[in-house]
Amino acid sequence: MLLLSFFFFPYGVTIDMTEIHSFQPLLDNTTELTRFRGTYFLTEFESRIGDEQHYWKLALADSSGELTVYCYDPEFIQDHIAAGMYVQVEVVRKSTRGCEFVQCVQLHSWEREQEKRLSPMQLPRCMCPKPQALDWFLDFRNRIRVQNLRRFLDRVIMQPHVSMAFLTAPGSLEDHFGHPGGLIEHSVATAWSVIGYQDHSFVERDLAIVAALLHDIGKTQTMTSDLVRTRLGRLVNHNHLTLEICADALAEMDLLAPGLGDQLRHAWTSAETDSECCEPEQSQLAERLEECDLNSFSEHVVFP
Repeated sequence: MLLLSFFFFPYGVTIDMTEIHSFQPLLDNTTELTRFRGTYFLTEFESRIGDEQHYWKLALADSSGELTVYCYDPEFIQDHIAAGMYVQVEVVRKSTRGCEFVQCVQLHSWEREQEKRLSPMQLPRCMCPKPQALDWFLDFRNRIRVQNLRRFLDRVIMQPHVSMAFLTAPGSLEDHFGHPGGLIEHSVATAWSVIGYQDHSFVERDLAIVAALLHDIGKTQTMTSDLVRTRLGRLVNHNHLTLEICADALAEMDLLAPGLGDQLRHAWTSAETDSECCEPEQSQLAERLEECDLNSFSEHVVFP
């Protein structure tokens, strides 16, 4: 796919296939690696018995694909490890009786306080109903040159109560984004439209990308992948929840890059703000975001 050619590999990952040990490679790039370690999403964790031996079958996932791993040492199995969570693993590729397999040699649960170190590149592609939209989202993310904005996007998306919902939630309950995965489709469609303007600097472009990708992030808490409005969604407008979800990351942004967070706040709220307490005019970013948001819903976007 064209856009995938722009990907960068996080955490200093090397794709030199002669290397026998690599940290956090994309799973799709591990075929020739003898040994590697990293943090991946656990989609399957099954206890089995074969040849009178008790072992576990694990399925790891990231944004590039999946990998089946086998664990034969019960010391690695902890009660708090289960499918649907991130785990830290180290694996080696082995061959027995002419059969090649990947064996787990270290396995640990991912601690909640380490959340800030997760990257959207670690999102499980197999869990997204619209995987090509995830590819586009990651491409937009990797094009962001302002590191504080990229870090901000990562921190918001990788919150445990946000990440999976962002992959699976609908964009609405009525229009053509009203299906599982519609939210991420609508978000990248809006981002694609907003960067179509050619008169902004790279900082303004990066702000526009982040504003577009996160403008409806509140919907992760108001609608489910079953196309049902949540209890919270019946009480609170998703736009208010967008600011709540981004609150911690915005506070960090205020310390690292004063001004950028305020521009995002304005872009997300100015359309419904009381003119008596705020600037009477929307910023250019806010106007364009509002226009592209509406256009995304009125025009059916087809991903190539």
